[in-house]
Amino acid sequence: MRPIATRSRRLAGVLLIALTLFGRPARAAEPGHFDDAALHAVQFWDQREGWAVGDAGGIWHSIDGGANWERLPSGTRASLRSLHFLSPHLGWVVGREELPHGGSTGVVLFTNDGGLSWRRILHNVLPGFNRVRFVDGRTGYLVGDGAEQYPAGVFATTDGGRTWEPMPGPRCPGWLSADFDRDGGDLAGSWNRQAILRKNGVHAVDSDILGGRSFRGVQLRGPGAVAVGQGGLVMLSAAGGPTRKWGQAKVNLPLDVLNAWDFHAVHGTGTHVWAVGRPGSVALHSADNGATWEVVRTGQTLPLNGLFF
Repeated sequence: MRPIATRSRRLAGVLLIALTLFGRPARAAEPGHFDDAALHAVQFWDQREGWAVGDAGGIWHSIDGGANWERLPSGTRASLRSLHFLSPHLGWVVGREELPHGGSTGVVLFTNDGGLSWRRILHNVLPGFNRVRFVDGRTGYLVGDGAEQYPAGVFATTDGGRTWEPMPGPRCPGWLSADFDRDGGDLAGSWNRQAILRKNGVHAVDSDILGGRSFRGVQLRGPGAVAVGQGGLVMLSAAGGPTRKWGQAKVNLPLDVLNAWDFHAVHGTGTHVWAVGRPGSVALHSADNGATWEVVRTGQTLPLNGLFF
């Protein structure tokens, strides 16, 4: 397959990204009001500097641990869904623009000055994206909608983003979340869809879960992984390998409570794992890698779409 060429080449606490972020007002040079645009992802480089992205082309930047935020000019009004900074200066943001008659087009933004300026690459070339992740300075992945020309919906780079190659695999309408390491990665999407990525492509994983619920978040944790989704769905996998076996976590909450709780994101560090979603007034926390879980209150009511520790 021919690569797709471009024109360019521990946080101690937790940040929860809600449906809105009330920070500093948008810059005067950019029209409109953006304070009520939904946010989808957050990442901090250290205890002070971080970024968040969302709808209406929103890219927000904080240099004081999230106490204050400034909106950065992105040059787009697309829905930005994911970001990954490899250093305080070098970062990637991806998202999507929905087309009038169905389908989507992908948005890929790149900065090498900490977000002061952004370059859009692969303009109107690929379908919409929901995740960007880099394993190191050269190896990275774009994940989103499948299309007739690119059925698996996964693209990889081995030269720091200068070129992107579509990965072979079965057709998938859209992956909503993914995480990667040096051995490959895990993907999760709508209607119970899960897959693993290895060097030879994308391989579907059977999920014995009733109801066709969507997975919205996944995180690799050593040899294992955790995935979350609609209807209080929390899945654990103890090991990877050529295939991955998943089982439902024992959350020990009433079924009606879980059915009313849609998880949008999962993240953790050490032995701790957190999951957030809708309602955003509570989060699910495990201090022992998913063996037991507790409900913790967040102190606000808006849905939570992302978190970062």
